[in-house]
Amino acid sequence: MAEIQVSSPTISTNGRSFHTPVNAIRCCFACLQAMAPKSARRLAGYLFAKPKRATIQADARATMAAGHRFDLEVDDHTLAAWSWGDGPTILLHHGWGGRASQMYRFVKPLVDAGFSVVAYDAPAHGDSPGKVTSLPEIARVLQQAAFRLHGIYGVVSHSFGSAATLFAIRHGLQIDRAVLLAPPADMNFFLDQFTECLGLSPQTRRGMEQSWVEKYRFSWDDMGVRGWAQGNRPSLLVFHDRADAMVPWEHGNDVVDEWGNARLVTTTGLSHRRIREDSGVTREAVAFLNS
Repeated sequence: MAEIQVSSPTISTNGRSFHTPVNAIRCCFACLQAMAPKSARRLAGYLFAKPKRATIQADARATMAAGHRFDLEVDDHTLAAWSWGDGPTILLHHGWGGRASQMYRFVKPLVDAGFSVVAYDAPAHGDSPGKVTSLPEIARVLQQAAFRLHGIYGVVSHSFGSAATLFAIRHGLQIDRAVLLAPPADMNFFLDQFTECLGLSPQTRRGMEQSWVEKYRFSWDDMGVRGWAQGNRPSLLVFHDRADAMVPWEHGNDVVDEWGNARLVTTTGLSHRRIREDSGVTREAVAFLNS
């Protein structure tokens, strides 16, 4: 499930680009919905659930190479994973279309603070197998990863990974603390953008939604923070940039308001992605986890 960003002349969905003019792809879907509605639903669902595979960034290579590379077997997936240090385990979770290496700036500060750090590429991301995935699947993988790691103390997650973290907590993930960077408060926000971007009809959207419910076994009422905040609520520290163009600041504020046991730190000038690289954010996050 994707964060949508539309730019002419291509459609970009959380960093993935379809090198087709927006008007052309909308025209294509208009024709397909009229002549073959089932095919339109399948294609739209596939595009929405297919993340782009990010390449490892040059400045992260040394940190990743210093980690212990291993295969994490969870939920019928073999995930590419890395670990560093000793102590209570902090899991780093990337966002949609991302990979573990994007969270590398948290590794050394957490290890220096006495934590063990684990990061992995989610299904259909990075070096892990798969073509499509979803929030419920990634959340289930997170839960099983925590079990395989014999429990984790906390999570540091970015964007879609933060939604997966909250979804997993709602469904039984036991942690003491979580740091969320630019978290979405409602996954329907992205589906609304996707629907508008491709010009999908209400019938096509309903068909997509029903197919996901059947495939991934979830309720759409459980796809936002109002559902996620039911039950166990560990302490949260939420960072969100005021000028985030991909996941608006209001989402982070809504997460904190609904969760209750949470604090919001508003940043400026870091946008959606640089927030995971800022040294001030890293320091405050580590201090929160270590307090």
